[in-house]
Amino acid sequence: MLRKMRMGMTTRHAGWMVLSLLVLAGRAAAQEEPAVPPCDGRDPAAAPCRARYDAPPALDSASVAALPAGEGRTPLVWIYVDETGAVRHAQVHRPTGPDFDIAARDRAKQFRFRPAALQGAPVAAWVLMPVRAVPPPASCAASAMSVPLSAGGVFVDSVVMERPELGTRFRYATAGFPIDLFVYPRREGDTPRAQVERAVAALQAGSVAGGPDSVSVLRAGPERLRPSDRFRGIEFAGYGAFVRGRLAGNRVESYIGVFSARDEDLKVRATYVPDADARKDLRVFVQQFLSHRAWRMSGCPR
Repeated sequence: MLRKMRMGMTTRHAGWMVLSLLVLAGRAAAQEEPAVPPCDGRDPAAAPCRARYDAPPALDSASVAALPAGEGRTPLVWIYVDETGAVRHAQVHRPTGPDFDIAARDRAKQFRFRPAALQGAPVAAWVLMPVRAVPPPASCAASAMSVPLSAGGVFVDSVVMERPELGTRFRYATAGFPIDLFVYPRREGDTPRAQVERAVAALQAGSVAGGPDSVSVLRAGPERLRPSDRFRGIEFAGYGAFVRGRLAGNRVESYIGVFSARDEDLKVRATYVPDADARKDLRVFVQQFLSHRAWRMSGCPR
């Protein structure tokens, strides 16, 4: 009898959790979705956008698996649901911490939905919803991503460079421009300033394939950044430069920044149309990838 009562309580609790998820999802969507642009004239799967539909995607409660024991957090996650109700992309919108964000993204990809409908036909659409997540008890080695998706960019790919000293390049796409992150071993005697100055000199000399022409330096100098309040004891010493020039006849701005992280160097490189919002997005990315690196350097604390 007692066992049946417990089973009934567990079932009701799971149902309550799913119902709460659906209610929170509706509130989140109502508050945040108007801020994203319409999908008209763009690839709807490339980034969150507002699709046209008569009925939004609806979560299939049977696809929401129970969470394991452990500390949980609830990031807001953009989820792209295709015409069949399958989740094709998941991107953290409001982060709660790198380990929790990655767990929430992975959990969201397991959901199933009733797809959005337009005039009676299923259509693909993005939906914004809170996703409760508990990270698995894994080591730092299990986290292959160099930065979380919450850093304002969607992970595109990674490439191990041909020369070992160049390390690995991770490419991310934001709503307006790509960001490249290079992670490579520290070379004896080299400094972030020397690396950035060599890169700027190569741009000014026109020796960078696909780089801007007639480059002028807007600002260059040392950067010392603490990644977040959670890691007050870690500070990254780096050097960065903003340059401006023309690319295919259009004005562009480029940022190059190199930060030391123990026995590795981290280089961020991005080119975008000069815009205050673009600079802000780039700064958010840099701050969050440094937070993730500090998290790894600290032993991936939960």
